[in-house]
Amino acid sequence: LLEPLLDYETNGAGDYYLIPKKTRQESIIDPYIYPIGGKDVLMVSLVAPIVANGQFYGIAGVDLDVDFLQSLADEVKIFNGAGRLRLLSNNGTITAATGQPELNGKNISDQMANAKDVLAIIQGGKEQQTVEGNMLTIYAPIQFGDARTPWSVEITIPYAEVTAQANQQALQMVLIAAAMI
Repeated sequence: LLEPLLDYETNGAGDYYLIPKKTRQESIIDPYIYPIGGKDVLMVSLVAPIVANGQFYGIAGVDLDVDFLQSLADEVKIFNGAGRLRLLSNNGTITAATGQPELNGKNISDQMANAKDVLAIIQGGKEQQTVEGNMLTIYAPIQFGDARTPWSVEITIPYAEVTAQANQQALQMVLIAAAMI
C-alpha cells in the first residue's frame, strides 16, 4: 500500500524521519501508531539516512506491522510449546508475545514489578538469565544493523521443562546403580 508520509517533521509522530536525520545513523523506531488506509496500525520502522557528502537527503526504510511480528512469535515453539517468547523494544514496549497479541503496544512497566531492571537489561544490550519460582527467564539482546538502540527477546520456560531431561537421566542412573547393587 502506498501513501504519502504524514507528520514527518513533527516530533514524536515523525520520529521515523527525524531520528535518522538528526543522528545520521540507522535506527529502529519503537512501536508507534500510524494511520494507513484510514486505519490506525501499530508498527515498527527500520530506517537508514540517505547522506552524501555530509548532506542529508532523506531516509530509506521499511515499516513492519506488529501483527506480522506477532504471527512470527506465535509460530515459535519453545520446549514443545511450554515456553513463551516476547519481543521487547528499546523503550520497553511489548512488540510481540507468544499467544498474547493483546499485550502488543503495552509497556513492560504496566506488566511486571521489576520493569526498571528489565529496561536496564534491554537498553544495555545485555544477556541475562534468572530463575524466579518455577520459571526460567532469558533475555537475549537483538541488534538491528548499526542502530544504537538494542531490543531484547525474552524467553520464559517452566524450570521443570528445562530440567526434565536431566531428571530423567538421573533417574535412569539411579535405577542402573540399584540393579547393579
